Amino acid sequence: MKSEVTLPDVHQRAEGYTLLEIMVALIIMGISITAVTGGLSSAKRLSARAEHTLEAARILNNLKNNPAFINRVIENDEIEGVMDNEPGWQCTATSEPLVVNTADLQVPESENKTEIRKNEKRETGEEVEVPDMVEIKICITDKEDMIDKAYCLTLWTGKT
Repeated sequence: MKSEVTLPDVHQRAEGYTLLEIMVALIIMGISITAVTGGLSSAKRLSARAEHTLEAARILNNLKNNPAFINRVIENDEIEGVMDNEPGWQCTATSEPLVVNTADLQVPESENKTEIRKNEKRETGEEVEVPDMVEIKICITDKEDMIDKAYCLTLWTGKT
């Protein structure tokens, strides 16, 4: 008895993937993972920056609402130093008499009060000091942060 051996058809594809298909799939996966990782890294940096700015806003708000601090700035005209209750933050605060330009106080009769004219140049008026009012500028910087960015707040208040 003779046994017959059947040879596979040469046009029939073997099961599995070719080396080229696997390499293309790996390259696509690598590019995708790189893009996702880059996006997550950017989001983390933005989140940290937003938290830092929020902390600065909280500190400035606390200083602005602290009558003892405001009175000390008014009395001394300038305060500078490290903040004891906020580690790593440094504060500079100055006060000077409030000065306004009279041109800013005069509204032309023809101007509609709800309309803002950005391109209109008004005549320069004179500088006038407002009695019993001061302009206080408070700036804080985070000395532990590598970026030496100042967060500032300007407010007007009456002398006490």
